[in-house]
Amino acid sequence: HALELQGVLNGLQKERENLRQEIEKFQKQSLEATHRIQESKSQCNQIIQERETLLVKIKTLEQDKARLLRLEEDLNRTKGMLESESRLKVRLENEKQQILNDLNQWKSQCSRKEETIR
Repeated sequence: HALELQGVLNGLQKERENLRQEIEKFQKQSLEATHRIQESKSQCNQIIQERETLLVKIKTLEQDKARLLRLEEDLNRTKGMLESESRLKVRLENEKQQILNDLNQWKSQCSRKEETIR
């Protein structure tokens, strides 16, 4: 009878040891899963932060693009004004030259008339 009890006791101790090992295995797996979850959360937070940074950069680039378009429009307007002023300058220089030519011609005519009068 004592032998039977010893056999049952040994069986229970073996089962207890198996259960203890299984519990340790589950605890280890749980710890690894927790670690992976924390890693995933950290990566997710990092990705969210990168996304926010990229959104800010996109917004800045869109603002820069709009500003550049306005500057380009201003530049085109200024170019047009400069071209117009350049044409006006050429026309005024031509008119000035014509006036100087006319003046010189009148001076010559006056000089000849004075010569004729003398």
